[in-house]
Amino acid sequence: MGILLDELSYSEQEIIDLRFYQDLTLLEISDILCITISACKMRLYRALKLLHDILFRKRISE
Repeated sequence: MGILLDELSYSEQEIIDLRFYQDLTLLEISDILCITISACKMRLYRALKLLHDILFRKRISE
């Protein structure tokens, strides 16, 4: 999984790390990153979608 995360930008890796590895809430993440909760949700959604697309592409190419 770490190899897949390397394909994401730093901000995408950061929000996934904070949410899933550090187990922080969206409110805590938005405070840390100094962004609104809605921006936090959107950034997380986009990062997860991109991660899904990368995984899907890798499965097809195998």
